[in-house]
Amino acid sequence: RVGACLALVHVNPPAAVSAFERLDAPSLPGDPPAALWRVPSGRIDDVRFDLFVRLASAGSYEIADRLQQAVAGALGVPVAGAFDGASAPDHVHAINALFCMGIMALNHKPDYPRAAGLFALAFAGCRKHTPPPALLWEARYHEALACRHHGDGEAVKRIGGELAGAA
Repeated sequence: RVGACLALVHVNPPAAVSAFERLDAPSLPGDPPAALWRVPSGRIDDVRFDLFVRLASAGSYEIADRLQQAVAGALGVPVAGAFDGASAPDHVHAINALFCMGIMALNHKPDYPRAAGLFALAFAGCRKHTPPPALLWEARYHEALACRHHGDGEAVKRIGGELAGAA
């Protein structure tokens, strides 16, 4: 059922979220035994992160918004506004979700300081763990872009220097 839920993103995004919500719901009459289809509680956040990333990557921002509160809660960041003290994510699913939250804060409902903070956390997570290699510098680039949008020229210069040094 996880595969079907994730595949629905490309043909019916609202149905993908509904299918996800049923993954953690009680069994219905006629369902196969829950042991065959229920996602273990320790893995449900990873599935939620993957679904959120797929929806955001497909540009289905309004639908991804339905998951954003739960994703933010699992990542330890507030749903809106600036934040301090959040720790960098500890695995690739969380890093990807944090990056996509940043994309949504940059493009969907612009909140540039928030986007910069989300990208900075994604970058920090990339530095601590082994993410897809391109994501490391994509996170840093998008942090600079968000800083430029909210007028933090000093951060743009600092990050631009890091990007130039990495090339």
